Amino acid sequence: MQGLKTIENSLKVLTIDLFSGEVTSEIVPKEVIQRFLGGKGLAYFLLNRILKGKIPDPFSPENPILFMTGPLTGTGAPLSGRFNAVSRSPLTGLFGSSSCGGPFGVALKTCGYIGLVIKGASSKPVKVVIDGEAVSIEPAEDLWGKTTSETIEALGAKPKDGTLVIGPAGENLVKFACIRSGERFLGRLGFGAVLGSKKVKAIFVKHQNVKILPGNPKKLEKFKRLALKKIKENHFTRLYSRFGTNTNILYSKEAKILPVKNFSQLEAPDLVYKNSGPYIEKNFELKPNPCSACSIACGHKMKLDERWVHVPEYETNALFGPNLLIFDVRKTAEINEICNELGLDTISTAVTIGYLMEAEEKGIIKSGLKFGDAEKVKEFVKDIAFRKTELASLAGEGTRFLSEKFGGKEFAIQVKGLELAAYDPRNAVGHGLSYSVANRGGCHLSAPIFPVEAYFGFMDPHKPMGKAEIVIFMENLFNVINSIPTCVFTTFAYMLEDPIIKLTPPKAIKLLMENLTSVTKEFLNISIYKGLFEGASGIDLSSKELLEAGERIHLLERYLNVKAGLTPDKDTLPERFLKELKPVPLEEMLTEYYRKRGYDPKGAPKEERLRRLDIEVY
Repeated sequence: MQGLKTIENSLKVLTIDLFSGEVTSEIVPKEVIQRFLGGKGLAYFLLNRILKGKIPDPFSPENPILFMTGPLTGTGAPLSGRFNAVSRSPLTGLFGSSSCGGPFGVALKTCGYIGLVIKGASSKPVKVVIDGEAVSIEPAEDLWGKTTSETIEALGAKPKDGTLVIGPAGENLVKFACIRSGERFLGRLGFGAVLGSKKVKAIFVKHQNVKILPGNPKKLEKFKRLALKKIKENHFTRLYSRFGTNTNILYSKEAKILPVKNFSQLEAPDLVYKNSGPYIEKNFELKPNPCSACSIACGHKMKLDERWVHVPEYETNALFGPNLLIFDVRKTAEINEICNELGLDTISTAVTIGYLMEAEEKGIIKSGLKFGDAEKVKEFVKDIAFRKTELASLAGEGTRFLSEKFGGKEFAIQVKGLELAAYDPRNAVGHGLSYSVANRGGCHLSAPIFPVEAYFGFMDPHKPMGKAEIVIFMENLFNVINSIPTCVFTTFAYMLEDPIIKLTPPKAIKLLMENLTSVTKEFLNISIYKGLFEGASGIDLSSKELLEAGERIHLLERYLNVKAGLTPDKDTLPERFLKELKPVPLEEMLTEYYRKRGYDPKGAPKEERLRRLDIEVY
């Protein structure tokens, strides 16, 4: 490291206008970081200021897309290689955020930028190249039509270089097209199609050989050591290191929240073992494939027919697996690779196909798709990306669109247009509430309380008691996590390894969390997040102020989405979860949630609350 150039932890945002070709930058005041932290929060602050009350069409040149890192990015803090994208989604019509652990964030930070804003649109395919202070918009007709890995290879990207690329699905404006960053993906909300509408095939950021100086190096080093200690001690993060997120397959089967046959069954057969982490470890040669700056390394690659492929993440493996009655990780891995190469969000793709399979069974739509037929799934995934047939093109509009056109809304597994992840809420009702009220649509990471209910038994998974309060707490906390930013899996280590949690019997925790939720959540220790943020940024905040920043981010996102057309009737669940098998008691939880969040009857944050949190209202 001797002789390595040192740069400050940048607060500079780069803006590129594709219409004019103009490139500008601005320094974000520290007061903004104090209020919005970075990452997701900073993106929403800037988006609100850019739009000034206007709500552009998702495919309009006036719809910007923002890519934001945060104070932790590039500082060497554990699991800090993350960044967030924010835009208006073509799939949901709502504003939303997507998080990624690819190399783009750290590379951008080494160039001296905390974030990138892309405005306007090009008339021809282009790539954006950032090499330190040098920024250019270059022709990319030669890249158009290439797969995501072919594009990265053609760019000549080295392992530390940052890339954001789209595949054919993004070029063809499939509404759940994703963006690839190295070996990771901005999966949700169709942001690949947003870049496609702007004719941006790739953003290429060349990593600079510099060291980023944190605001308070001693404090950061202290909390880095503490964070790493907790990660090494925690049982769940050790399982993730070993089995990846497919640890969740057997946990979800046991808890009866694993999706089976388009979420129509709660009992999963023993065959799901062939999709599980232990099965993968036993039957395949594996190698780590971690995100940037990761200390858990839940990502892996597996050797399949003499080639290395991504081990499908839990969501992908469960939704293409038992949810489609495909009990073979070889097949789900092959489908996953097709999605990755063509640039498709695996969650939305799998759930859309699940809807079509059930619609075929019920005689509503003739698709030829049948549960258990992996070969047909592979073929149809390709058809979606290229909009090859009329039905595949319609499928590229998403599950909500299909169910509104053909019927079958009751088994269309989506909320606000966003297909749900692989956790059935009927045996984790609080997680059902979090799905229903998530600002971006049916998101499992807005307030993921299914482990609290279904894995750890800290709350009764079938009773609504205390769920609204804990969902609000988790929403605020996860906005903090996505804004400083770091990985959501740190919650297992940083909070469950706290002595109060470790030494308190689970039955006592359950009693307190259900009956004294507002008091108990005050004892949930977020000091490591606080210490890492303060060390990286040099800005001191109390735990209360940190969570208030999370609330500010949540309410700003909600405010923008109410302006974009979000109404209270959209805070709901698919009919299947409200009427079949074990219905979720949503109404009771929803009423309490609205009251505690301070929403008005239209589902909007009350103006006095926005003013108190210093949110600009246009």
